[in-house]
Amino acid sequence: MYRPTRLLKILSIAASVSIITSCGILSPVKSPEVKQYQIIAPNLQMTRNATGTESTIQKTEKRFDLTLFIAPLTADQPYNSIQMYYRENNYELASYTHNLWAADPEQMLSKNLLQSLQGYHSFKNIVSSNFIGYADYRLTGNLNQLTQVIKTNESNVILSVSFTLTNANSGQAVAIKTFTLNKSAEANAKSFANTTNELAADLSKALNDWLITQPLSNNTSN
Repeated sequence: MYRPTRLLKILSIAASVSIITSCGILSPVKSPEVKQYQIIAPNLQMTRNATGTESTIQKTEKRFDLTLFIAPLTADQPYNSIQMYYRENNYELASYTHNLWAADPEQMLSKNLLQSLQGYHSFKNIVSSNFIGYADYRLTGNLNQLTQVIKTNESNVILSVSFTLTNANSGQAVAIKTFTLNKSAEANAKSFANTTNELAADLSKALNDWLITQPLSNNTSN
């Protein structure tokens, strides 16, 4: 009776180990949550003191009786991706783990600029890629940089975009401008995203202010 009993115990232990091992293999491994961040025009952002959307864009006094076509932004590599890049020294880029842009930054910035400039009402019409018709001027742009610079005692987000304003009739460039904006931020992805939205709003205003100083024809005042 001794040997069969001992053998039975061994088989029982082996079966238990097999069941536990199988459960470990079949059980799903919980992956870290991936957070995604948007860049949204100020007039579409939710405010803390309001239950709905509230416009934060004020109309400008000067208005051109013209149609401005805004082309979608292009972007330099590697900023044409959903990775959220930061650097801790001058030459080495890294990206936040489990934190991504909801879409390529230049795509979100393009929509942001279009909606913001429409809100300023500095032109009779502001149109984009789905527009079929005649435009007086064309605005193209390129995202040069969107990154967070982290140092020992400080952290900043840098947003740099270059624009070219062209006469749509003649094809001649009217003006070229590069905007490089930076603002302090905490050294984490959420603060990076929040600060980028603030810089995008600053960029829209700076771009509008620059556009209305250009010597464009047929401008009228409100």
